[in-house]
Amino acid sequence: MKTVSPLRQRLPFASLLVPVAGGIVFSQLFQPALAFVATVAALSLLLFGISCVRWTESMRGWWFSLFLAAAVAVVHLVQSTQSPAAIFAHWLGDHRVPAVAEGTVVTEPSVFSPRSARFEFRLDSLTMGDARLAAPITIQVRWRGAAPQYGDRLRISGQLSNITPPRNPGQFDAAAWSQRKNIRQVIEVLQPGTAELLDRNQGNPLVRLSISIREWMISAITYSVDDPEVSNLLAGMILGDTADISQSIQEAFRATGTYHLFSVSGLHVGIMAIILWYALKTLRLPRKITAALIIPLLFFYVLMTGLKAASIRAAVMGSIILIGLMAERRPVLFNNLCAAAFLILLTDTNQLFNAGFQLSFGVVASILLLSAIFERRLEEPLAPDPFIPHKLLSPARRFGLRTTQFFAGLTAVSLAAWLGSFPLTAGYFHLVSFSALPANLIAVPLSFGIMCLTALSVCSFLVSPWLAGIFNQTNWLLTKALLVSVQTFSHLPASHVFLPPLHRPEQVVIFDAGAGGAACIQSQGRTWIIDCGPQYFTDSVIVPYLRSQGVRRLDGLIITHGDANHMGGAENLILATQPRLVLDSGTSQQSPTRKKLLASLETRGIAPVLVRAGHCEDISPAASLEILYPPAVPPKAVADNLAIVALLTLDGRRILLASDIGSLAETWLLENARERLACDILVQGTSHAGRTTPPDFLEAASPCIVIATAADFPETERIPGRWAEQLARQGITLIRQDETGAVVLTLSDGKLTAKGFLNHATWHLPQ
Repeated sequence: MKTVSPLRQRLPFASLLVPVAGGIVFSQLFQPALAFVATVAALSLLLFGISCVRWTESMRGWWFSLFLAAAVAVVHLVQSTQSPAAIFAHWLGDHRVPAVAEGTVVTEPSVFSPRSARFEFRLDSLTMGDARLAAPITIQVRWRGAAPQYGDRLRISGQLSNITPPRNPGQFDAAAWSQRKNIRQVIEVLQPGTAELLDRNQGNPLVRLSISIREWMISAITYSVDDPEVSNLLAGMILGDTADISQSIQEAFRATGTYHLFSVSGLHVGIMAIILWYALKTLRLPRKITAALIIPLLFFYVLMTGLKAASIRAAVMGSIILIGLMAERRPVLFNNLCAAAFLILLTDTNQLFNAGFQLSFGVVASILLLSAIFERRLEEPLAPDPFIPHKLLSPARRFGLRTTQFFAGLTAVSLAAWLGSFPLTAGYFHLVSFSALPANLIAVPLSFGIMCLTALSVCSFLVSPWLAGIFNQTNWLLTKALLVSVQTFSHLPASHVFLPPLHRPEQVVIFDAGAGGAACIQSQGRTWIIDCGPQYFTDSVIVPYLRSQGVRRLDGLIITHGDANHMGGAENLILATQPRLVLDSGTSQQSPTRKKLLASLETRGIAPVLVRAGHCEDISPAASLEILYPPAVPPKAVADNLAIVALLTLDGRRILLASDIGSLAETWLLENARERLACDILVQGTSHAGRTTPPDFLEAASPCIVIATAADFPETERIPGRWAEQLARQGITLIRQDETGAVVLTLSDGKLTAKGFLNHATWHLPQ
């Protein structure tokens, strides 16, 4: 039978989806006046009514599409600009005010440590000074102390502000992501124990039930599995919980295009629907009753896994198919996909800009449009003569034909999914995985087996934990096989590449790491990192930035000293980027963070190069780095006096990277390297004694610009007014990172430009 292309079938929901998506995009890009769009919606509705009486069907369709687009644009504009959260955000502005909030925890807290968590909080009231407001909005809470539970009603004291945009390139834009959920404010609890528990179990009973069942399921599927790595992988694959999966394993799954196994999506929901179908059919239930029972069970599974866009799409699409079976209608899958997208966008227009939504629908659309074509092309060379009856084929030939059809179908779906995800993964994640196709050919069947065994384990756990343990041990074997295959593919040459930007200028990025420090030097395709901040900063800023620049491997890493705020993430950075050279001052012998790093380097066979004053490195033909400090014998073994001071020369321009050295180190430099201190830009941190740069040091360096790290906490990280006045008196421009965020230094045609990432302020240095 000839397959009809999805685009040649009747697709009523596609004709509805196009104007809906168009209206949302138009209102987002151009932000038209709400009154104007509402007027267009009203007029188009009127003209549609007139066309129903007097005009042709095509005219009715055009006017209805315009009405639908304008109406959805109105909804999106109201959600974006007129919601209570948006109005309150406009009123709050850049202020950070003390506040007391009463409300309910409406999401499971994301726990980062035993004393740190984050969750969403639906307000009942908000008190700021003498003002007490009824605030029917949801905010984010950054929590200190033991995390509360879903449904707890709390009174929280902390600092209230709007969620700030990212301060560094490469950093995830939490503000934009939260605004898509209409969450614009955050209250930060500064001290543990400043919140009061008012009541428990105030959340949605269905959500509480799903959380309890999920916790029980995790205990069931990991029973008798003593391997934490496998247990965490199972929790991630079955329930989408990736919190405990190591960064290296997640990196391997991303590199091979198999990370979708951790996103509860169409694959998971489809497998769950198949398992439920056959399980209910064993009870000899009629088809219509079976379909009717599966629909709520699918949505409950989606609820347990966090209501992700991909799982909602799959559940809606699966429900439409099942409803079609109940009505004895043959499903048109592409139309069902459009129906799922249409219904989701009607409930939340911001989903259109969600990367998960785009990936989910883009990949499934590609599979529906292309997989049948690819499958026919793959089957044709090995297909039998169509004039020979199938019964006349030998058993071996029929088995070979079934095997060919299975792998042709799997290959076609994987190839179509790869093509559908390619533009989005390249745009969002700067990644192209060439191993995705073969890796998925192995990973998808293994994941199907894992989910089937998980279903057996969960059911048997109700009766016999011993029997569940047998299934779990088999699952352990399959999960290990999956992990080994993914890691093998990820380590193959050219397994994946990170796409660089079209133009990479000569630049130095001085990251805003708060009380820590980090910088990136990029010159003629070479990339060096000087310090990397604490661990969370490395994982959330440094590594994503390097990926966005197409950097898979660092040319060099410099660890200035053992302060955890400067090198706490070095181990993760080395694991992710495998630098060709690691430079270390060899000081800070008492630093626990540095000791841990050295032990990790030793296990990997990496020997850091110990450097002292006078050591030079050629970063590129246009850039060189000279170590000015510490000397062979530092003046005193105090942390402030052990940090590396380096002079970067970039096409003749000099940038002095002074880290957070103290007065003894500055004195030594004045006495022993005064002539090497002259620079165009001085990058300076804060010593433990505070920020006090001697006037003669500034005179010797004579910078045009000082870039100063700054943070609100602790007090010593703030920029003193007297120090800022001292720089102004000497005619030195001060760039404060508490105002600018990261500072990007760009060299083009001999001109050096400094630009603040957060406030977009620009400074030009004279030639």
